[in-house]
This record gives sequence, structure tokens and C-alpha cells, in this order.
Amino acid sequence: MNLLKGTIIYTLSNLTIKFGAVLLLPILTHLLNPEEYGMVGLYVTLTSFLTIILGLGFYTPLMKTQSEQKSNIVTSSHVNFCAIIFLIAVYILLLLFLYFILKSSLVIDLLGEVKLDSKLIYLAVIVSMFSAINIIMNTSFRMDENYILVAILSILSFVLFYSSAIIFIKLFNYGGLGYIYGNLLSSIIIFFISFTCYYRKLSIAFSWHNVKFLCRNGIPMVFVELSDKIIEASDRFILVRYISLSSLGVYTLALTGCKLLNVVFNSYISAILPSIYKSVESREDSNYIKVKLENAYVLIVMMVFLGQLISKEIIGIIFPASYSNLFFVFILALPAISLQYYYFLDFYFHRSEDSRFILCFIIATSIINIILNLIFVPKYGVYASLLSTYISYLIRTLVEIKFIARRYKLKFSVLKVLIGSFVLYTVPLLYHYGYYTVSLRLTLSIVLFIGIIMFYKKSRIFN
Repeated sequence: MNLLKGTIIYTLSNLTIKFGAVLLLPILTHLLNPEEYGMVGLYVTLTSFLTIILGLGFYTPLMKTQSEQKSNIVTSSHVNFCAIIFLIAVYILLLLFLYFILKSSLVIDLLGEVKLDSKLIYLAVIVSMFSAINIIMNTSFRMDENYILVAILSILSFVLFYSSAIIFIKLFNYGGLGYIYGNLLSSIIIFFISFTCYYRKLSIAFSWHNVKFLCRNGIPMVFVELSDKIIEASDRFILVRYISLSSLGVYTLALTGCKLLNVVFNSYISAILPSIYKSVESREDSNYIKVKLENAYVLIVMMVFLGQLISKEIIGIIFPASYSNLFFVFILALPAISLQYYYFLDFYFHRSEDSRFILCFIIATSIINIILNLIFVPKYGVYASLLSTYISYLIRTLVEIKFIARRYKLKFSVLKVLIGSFVLYTVPLLYHYGYYTVSLRLTLSIVLFIGIIMFYKKSRIFN
């Protein structure tokens, strides 16, 4: 029941945040002109990259330590202390470096060419520093199965961020800079609130051995986290050269809609993550968790299929008719998005301290994605980008499954991945060829709804 409780709490909090962000999007676009909103988009991308890099992936080895040393709180608290102190030292050195490097006329000229300035670079870096440590503390709370605290912090961060951003933009006329100030303020407040709970996990004892352990197992995780960002960024930078900004806007909005659906399986992974780490010592437990994870994907495919059948009217109600192609792009993106569920495979490498292998998978799939985009996007635009993303995710998933089977003797079903992801192209094909009728959709929706209930009861995914 803890797993079900955790999934429900994570899902509700994430849905609140995702839906809230969508509802607030029209407000922000009215407060900011296109140039200011473009600047905000640029800095959101920069901040997301920096947050991953500046966290050094430390939350992964800290999860491992917290899981393995549950009975030895002193050892775990020593490692936590080393992580925080080392990160703070790195951040101080980075700020000093930026202070001198951003005064260079050459750097100023280079930043000017991409419409950046040193002030906002500083802000993005500082926001990312607080965000990185917040993620580490949040991960620790998750490992303690303190689901309610995690949900409260997530929702509070969202409310603080958007409310302060709107105040800075509307009342103080800071424009795009107000968005950054709002992000900074919310990150600092959440840091201090989280630290009041986290400081009990710290014990003053610095050790270079612990730092080496953190770096060895954490830094490879940086590349894992950047993989999605690299693919997303490459897609958009390549697309913008060949399609109109309005088409790119539809593409971006469609992916935002897809992320509303993937919060469900991300929540499930967050809730089951401690079990993945704890099952390392038992083959029986590992197989039990594996079956749960596979059954969850089957349930996700059925739910996504149902979403494809009923989302046309919902999209038509929420968005104006000018977004005429939004629905098709949305349902065409879902097969690739559904494969992101299998990112949980990465944690099998992390728990065995084999994170270095993931870097190879990331580099290979990123190169494949970029090459496919460069070849097909000029001719097929958004559709080529969506298909290349799907192919990249599929290759990575299949390779990791085979690798895990060979190295850890744990066999995930390749057939479920292939059939599940292929099935999600059924609705796009029906829509494209004119068979997306009300009667067919109603029939399939009823069958799927009954199937979801029956499979849920039989699979015991949350037990």
C-alpha cells in the first residue's frame, strides 16, 4: 500500500503542477512580449542544463548509500555532509571564475551574439546551484518514503515561483527578468525549508574517500540526465531552421501535453525506486519488482491508447481552432514519450555502480537522433523529428534490456516494449487515413476501459 500511496501522492502533486503551468501559460504570454518570452525560453533551457551539471549527479550515490546504510545512520550522514560541502566549494570557485571570465570583452561579444548578458548568466548559475542542492535533499526525502513532504515541497515551489514571477513582471515591470527573479526567490525559500528537515542527516566529518565515491558514481549520471535535454534541444534547434515559428509552437505545446500524461509513470517510478535499490540482494525480490515494472508499462500503454481516443475533443475545448494540427502532433508524440518510462532501467546500472555504461548508450542514441533529424527534418519537418525521437528511445531501451540480461541476469521482455510502443501508432494511422470515427472511438474506449480495470486487478502493480 505504501507504493500505491506514494504513486497517488506523486501523481496528484505532479498533475497539480503540470496543469497549473498549462493554465498559467496564457497569463505569462499576455504579460511578456514575444521577445521577452523568447528570452525566458532561452534561460529556462540554460537553467535546466546547469542544474543537472551542478548537481554532479550526487543524488544517485547518495540514494545507494542511504539504502545500504539504513542501519548505519552515521556513515550515511558523513557522506551527505561531504556531498554538500564539496558542492558548495565547487560553487564558490565557479562564481569566482565567472566573475573574471565574464569581464572579458571577447566573452561579452560572444554572449551578445546569442543575446545573453553577464547579469542573467549569474542569475541562471545561482538559481541552478540552489536547485541542484534542493534536488539532493528532495531525493533523500523520497528514499525515506516521506511522500507527503515531497509533494508539499513540490507544490509550494510551484506556487512561490509563479506567484513571485507574476508579481515581479506585473507590478515591478521587470519583464523577462522578473521570471528569473521569481525562480531565484522560490529556489532560495525552498532550500531553507528543505534544509530545516535535511540538516539532521548531516554529520561533520569530511573524507576525500567519500568525495571520490560520490564523483565516480555521480558524474556519469550527469550525462544520463542531459540525454533528454540534448535530444530535445537538438530537435528544436534543427526544426527552427526548416519550419515556421508557429509550427514549432504547436510542436512544443504538443510535447507539453504529453508530459501531463507521463507524470503518472514518473510518479510510479519515483515510488518504486527504493524497492529497486533494496532488491539488489535478492533474486526473488528482483524478479518480483521486474514483473511489476513490466505490468505497469502494459497498463500505461492501455491508458495512453485511451487518451489518444478521447483527447481530440478535450484539446478542441482548451485551445483555439488556430491550433488545428495540435491533436495529430500530440498523438504522434505519445509512442516516443511512453518509452521514457523505461528510463528506470538506468537505475539498475546505478545501483551496481556501473553508471559509466549509460554514457555510451546516451552518446550513441543522441548521435542517431541528430543524424536522423538532419536527414529527414528538412523534408518532413515535425513528423520526422517525432519519429527520430521514437527510434532513438527504442534503440536505447532495447540495448539496455539486453545489457541488463547479460550482465545482471535479469530479463525484461523485449516483446512487451515492441508491441506496446507499436500499438500506440494505431490511433495516428486511423486519424491519418480517415477512420477516426466517433463510433469506432467509442467502441474502442469502452473495451479499453474494461480492459484497464481487469488488468489492474489482475496485475497487482501496486501491491
